[in-house]
Amino acid sequence: MPARLTHEQATAVVLPAGYEPLEPYPGAKKRWRCRHVPCGQVVGALLDKIKQGTGACPPCGVAASAAGRRVDAEEAREVMLARLLEPLDEYPGTNHPWRSRHLLCGREIRPRLMHIRQGRVGCLECGFASNKTKQLGDPVQAAADMREAGHEPLEVYPGAAHPWRCVHQPCGRTVRPRLHHIRSGQGGCSNCAAHGFNTAAPAVLYVLHHPVLVAVKAGITWSESDRIERFEKRGWLRIRVWPYAIGREAKAVERAVHKHLRDKLGLGPHLDPSAMGAVGGWTETYDAELVPVLELVRLVEAEVAT
Repeated sequence: MPARLTHEQATAVVLPAGYEPLEPYPGAKKRWRCRHVPCGQVVGALLDKIKQGTGACPPCGVAASAAGRRVDAEEAREVMLARLLEPLDEYPGTNHPWRSRHLLCGREIRPRLMHIRQGRVGCLECGFASNKTKQLGDPVQAAADMREAGHEPLEVYPGAAHPWRCVHQPCGRTVRPRLHHIRSGQGGCSNCAAHGFNTAAPAVLYVLHHPVLVAVKAGITWSESDRIERFEKRGWLRIRVWPYAIGREAKAVERAVHKHLRDKLGLGPHLDPSAMGAVGGWTETYDAELVPVLELVRLVEAEVAT
């Protein structure tokens, strides 16, 4: 279990979010009397809510919600048409389903304007097709990347996030690396790996949340690594950490979680390498609107318990 934050550490979390503490930090599960600096309102804030980016000031929340709804109907229609969505009903409001036709495929759909303005496709069928294309990429380039890393493919390219049966040329073993791991600099043969994740050593499984990037992430690292701290320096919030005496157990849980999200829910990476920088790990990120952070924690806990 993560150690309780000190008053100074907790203050460092809430101040950038616009909350000024008015009393000593009482703990993550108790309301903390703070002043919301933008409006001056005194509120009872929960640290977890602020970490998740949901805020703690009801008046400002109501005002923001009302402002979001105050979108001119003609402007709303123009936004939809610019994304090749033809409205079929009167504008219902930014957060309500709006019956429309996707001009690319002709399907009748019901997207919400707030989601369209956030950059979503609006049409689930086309979105899944686009996401699948992004995941698969160019099979010729995929094979070239795999060979450059010393792996000779033995089967048709299955997609960057799926195991790909290959021969590791330096040792001749048949292995099943994932292309996105190879492209992120990880090895593909555990028998030959001299560095990286040691499945026999102590490890931790973690869930992180980035409110600004609207992203969540689940991953593993060895216990003595500073990897989580490196994520925190880039704005990620540490939500939960599960310690393991043996790394392979953490890896098994992580694999099951990603399999559920990718295979059962059809989700792909939410971020790209440029968003993660040198710390890497973009292939393990998901849209926090599609997978809320608490839902990801529950999913991990369910796998931990099995």
